[in-house]
Amino acid sequence: MGTYTTVEAAAKLGTRPSTLLNAIFDRRIPAPSERFGRAYIWTDLDIEQAAQILGLALGGNWAGDDDPEV
Repeated sequence: MGTYTTVEAAAKLGTRPSTLLNAIFDRRIPAPSERFGRAYIWTDLDIEQAAQILGLALGGNWAGDDDPEV
């Protein structure tokens, strides 16, 4: 099982890191249970759950500001 930073998890989902962090803050997705200091450590399962809840596809193609915020 791999572990990822929020930036890496967002890239796997084709979205921005702020989208994931805002979803955690708004309680739309559960926060990953692992942390390193103040940073979240995402597992494959955390990423899959976030994708399912937010309706995102794994392996997305975020290309910058054209990506709508969820």
